[in-house]
Amino acid sequence: MSFRDKLAVSLDLEVDGRLSLRAAHDMADGLESAIASELGPDVEVETHSSHCNHRTPSGERHRQSEVRAVEMALSELAAEGRNIRDIHNVRVRETDEGEIVNFHCRVDPQLSVQSVHENVDALERALKQQSPRIKRVIGHAEPMG
Repeated sequence: MSFRDKLAVSLDLEVDGRLSLRAAHDMADGLESAIASELGPDVEVETHSSHCNHRTPSGERHRQSEVRAVEMALSELAAEGRNIRDIHNVRVRETDEGEIVNFHCRVDPQLSVQSVHENVDALERALKQQSPRIKRVIGHAEPMG
């Protein structure tokens, strides 16, 4: 986003809810500094720290057959008119409170960011409804072509 001719970057930073405010703030400051040094002095960087309810995901990913099942479910749900194609880079991790699914997908590059966001959000909600063991779904949209 551009704000008064200045690039503005805003993001959510999920941290372990058991961290102290000082530790979380130090982490956010480090991330903001790294982004600013990469993008230059005319960038405004803001983080919003929020707690995540789960512990760090275990180092074990699900078996490939389980990941493939989630990938197929996402592909089938995406085919239901959400303008989303090419589900790929699907990852499924187990936490104490359930599964976290990350995925990438491709969409028409001419669609508005708002439209893409609404479509990806709808797909994320549909997957969670279909699979109650999934507690969080995070989609990453990329332009086709």
